[in-house]
Amino acid sequence: MATNQESQVYITDAKERREQDEINAEKGMSTKVTSTVSTEEAEDDRETRPAKHINWSDAMIDTLIAILPLYFVAFCVAAYIRDGTLANSFRNQAILQMAKFNPTIFPIIFTLIFAKFIKAVANAKLERGASVGSIQHLLGSRTLVSSVFTPMRLRTWSIVVPLLVVMWACNPLGGQLSLRSVSRATNVTVIDTPFVYVDPMQEIDLRALPADSDPSYNRVIDTSFNTALLTPASSKNGTQDVFGNIQIPMLEYLRLNQTADVDGWFYTLGRNLTGLEAIVADTIDLPQHRKLIYASLIGIPYIANLTISSLTETNASSSDDLSAKLQRIKQDLFGEQVMNTRLEFTLQSSYVYSDCSFQPLHVGSPLPSGDEGIYVSNNVSMNTFGNATDFVTNGAGLTIKYDGNHTMNSTSVRNIVFESFLAVNDVDLGMTENGGSTGTTYPTISEARCGLSTTHVEAQVSCATSSNCTVSKIRESKAPHQPNYLTFLDGATIPASIDAGDDFTIPYRQKLARELMSNFVNATGPPSGIFNLSPLESFFTYPDSPWKAAISGMGASSGQSNQLPINLVGDLLFSQRLTQLLNTYWLTSAEPFQMVTGIDLEMVESGESTVPLPTTMGTTFVEKIVLRCHIPYMAVLLVISIALFGMGMATAYLDATRKGPDVLDDFVNSLRHNPYVHVDDKLGSSMEDGKEMVQRLKHTVVKIGDVHPGESVGYVAIGTPNHVQPVEHLDHRRHYA
Repeated sequence: MATNQESQVYITDAKERREQDEINAEKGMSTKVTSTVSTEEAEDDRETRPAKHINWSDAMIDTLIAILPLYFVAFCVAAYIRDGTLANSFRNQAILQMAKFNPTIFPIIFTLIFAKFIKAVANAKLERGASVGSIQHLLGSRTLVSSVFTPMRLRTWSIVVPLLVVMWACNPLGGQLSLRSVSRATNVTVIDTPFVYVDPMQEIDLRALPADSDPSYNRVIDTSFNTALLTPASSKNGTQDVFGNIQIPMLEYLRLNQTADVDGWFYTLGRNLTGLEAIVADTIDLPQHRKLIYASLIGIPYIANLTISSLTETNASSSDDLSAKLQRIKQDLFGEQVMNTRLEFTLQSSYVYSDCSFQPLHVGSPLPSGDEGIYVSNNVSMNTFGNATDFVTNGAGLTIKYDGNHTMNSTSVRNIVFESFLAVNDVDLGMTENGGSTGTTYPTISEARCGLSTTHVEAQVSCATSSNCTVSKIRESKAPHQPNYLTFLDGATIPASIDAGDDFTIPYRQKLARELMSNFVNATGPPSGIFNLSPLESFFTYPDSPWKAAISGMGASSGQSNQLPINLVGDLLFSQRLTQLLNTYWLTSAEPFQMVTGIDLEMVESGESTVPLPTTMGTTFVEKIVLRCHIPYMAVLLVISIALFGMGMATAYLDATRKGPDVLDDFVNSLRHNPYVHVDDKLGSSMEDGKEMVQRLKHTVVKIGDVHPGESVGYVAIGTPNHVQPVEHLDHRRHYA
């Protein structure tokens, strides 16, 4: 050691420093103190504190935090109590709003409680003595990702590792469960419901109807029929007409386009196929969207009968009072809670089908100018087809010939001949060369020969809502019915209970075909001229708007100034459209009022209805949007929430009973008993928590660097850089001990 110069000594221990001071004093050398370690006098001035007994402040804060998960417990309980109740109620709307916010607040609460719990456990282990690895593992596992990578980094493996990972995985899981524990769902109440409807072939006591000779009644029939012709195409070709009546699909058309199932059902609703099903359907050319042709232009009136005593509710006990039950059902059907009402029922119906084939168009000799009317009035020529014995005409070219001897005792279908006159110029007939016209007009007669039969069907009606119904499937009726070759023209609807020898029935049966056919051909009036068809005839060539076609001269071919003969539509279309016209006229004749205004249940119940209406039992599905609890999700959420509450209370207990200072979480704890930190203020107690040290030293500047810059080998530590304690920047060219 040099004895003639002043040396600068770095002292790291109080005892060594005192010994060095004594040696330097004996030799008369001055010693410059650079250590920040307190002297004995400073140690005497250090603040003293007893070990902590109970940390009330930490315990209270931890307890308040521990209560937070009980919010999710309350949420689950409230949702469970309200399960199955109307979703749009105020309370349920609040629960659904809570569910939306739950995924946001759950991770915050979970992280807050579980991270504090891990630190509290680490503090408890430190006071009781634990390995550095176990404590550092706990402190480094306070997020999901760090709980996975900390064991890898520290190379510490124990049963705690998967437990921490699983617990942290409950964080996102709980957030999702808190959202999915409740939702809106459809609750369905099933009600057995009788439905009343009109069957076109139902037995009708014609004596109860006004006489056909009554002009007022005939005007009602014609008005109803023409209203059907005037309805838009969406009504004529839709599942329901403009009055809400159910359209019955034409079974003959369905047979041409699809195959019935094993029970004979033809399905009318298309399927939207995707994926493999769509490929298979394309391969076998399976029709997915089915176009339907309906039996008439207006449908079958129906109504759910909620007034009769046979109404029952499937989920009601037999001891319920009927009036109370009925009131409850009405509240379900018409109350504010109902979101939708679906209906299903099966009805028996029937319609007349005309199977027609055209004869070649008859073109007569050119008409002399001014002599057209003579030909029109004398164009009827009887033939022997179908034993035609009589005819009806509108006096302007439309004639129907029929067998007047066809009766209820006949064993074959009734044949008719439909003839339509139209004057056509030579251009439209293609009788001129180079498109030139000679101005010649030719009389034409379109003649179709038809066989009339009755098709009896069974139809299943499905209503997506109480007012949106369709026939979902249809088949030939399995119920007993009259032979198919008998129609309403034969008096098939006259009740069998009426004596066959009744003075009313026999004459009426004999004249029924004439009366109906005569009124039918005259229902729309005559055409406006020899170049136009009547509205009834125009329906064959322009079904969407026959009245417009009849008045403006629109024809089957676009761009024609005059209408064209109806035989151009072909046998199939003519058969279908004549079927629609005949059934429409029969429906409006049998019950014109109910076709338009609907069924009057009061008249049905009182027996005042002129037409007996059949009743069929169906099902009403009352759909409500309710709050639905998902019990499995809710159970897991409850377990996690209760576990969080338990961990929160355990944290409060561990923090309350901690004796020593909190030294694990604050950077300032790295300055405890550090010989390279110089603090001029009074030294704090060793019982100081980290937060207290921060408050005391918050303005003290510290730095990590070389605290032995004057030596050949440096030393890295955290110190206070000042004139007493140098802390130099680290240099990659130096070595450090």
